[in-house]
Amino acid sequence: MQSFIYLRNTTQIISYIIFLFINFLFSYKYGSRFCDYALQLSFIYILVLILLPFAINKVPKRFFSWKITSALLLIVSIFFVISFLLIDVEKLRVDRWLIINTFLDNLLNGRYPYIPTQENNVPGTFPFYYILAFPFYIVGEIGYMALFGFLGFIYLFKKLGKLTNRNALFAMILLLFSASFFWEMFVRSTIIVNIVVLLWYLFYLEKMDEVNLRKLIGMGIIGGFVLSTRSVVAVPMLIYFIYAYLRRREYKRFLVLSISVLFTFILTFLPLYI
Repeated sequence: MQSFIYLRNTTQIISYIIFLFINFLFSYKYGSRFCDYALQLSFIYILVLILLPFAINKVPKRFFSWKITSALLLIVSIFFVISFLLIDVEKLRVDRWLIINTFLDNLLNGRYPYIPTQENNVPGTFPFYYILAFPFYIVGEIGYMALFGFLGFIYLFKKLGKLTNRNALFAMILLLFSASFFWEMFVRSTIIVNIVVLLWYLFYLEKMDEVNLRKLIGMGIIGGFVLSTRSVVAVPMLIYFIYAYLRRREYKRFLVLSISVLFTFILTFLPLYI
């Protein structure tokens, strides 16, 4: 039996502790809305998460395959589709879906989109985010956007050739055991979509073999659209640019890419002001 090596360094251990802490907070905070034993159940839940790595390590290696993963993804997708049909998002006291509907309702009715919702919350995400959300707005279920984000996350692992790797699959299973992830899906939150779009962008940026001015500007334009989804992507994008270019003293590439990103980002706001 192959030894478990996922938590093999300080960074991974700290990351796992943060994962446990976040899920404990989610479990207790939102579980208290439904029962009087949320604290006790949250401690039991965290204990299960602590034991999970050791349980996964006992699973024979042959079960970590793309066929098994595909079957698991199908089951999970069906589960979430059913949950979208059964769970009334308006009763969850979370307005993330309402922000999208308010922005697009205003835009399609010729009004300035960044105005308060019925709960006096102002849409805070950036314009391109709503373009990504528009097909799901038309369908009438924003939850499908979050589901596509989850599937895109797993498929990225496949593109990286990691789906047969025990550690990468462990990360996916952790996501399926995450209370915060399920809560985000149930309330139709789309933060996972923003992060997955960013990861795909950085994946293709890293894959560029021949780097020339035209490609850099092109990737900068795409990066501007990625940045025009949510402010949360700005920090990891900047960290990657510094790591990939400034660390190697490729100052020209850093400037061309950064200027292209910022210019495109600003352009996405112009139609709203015009």
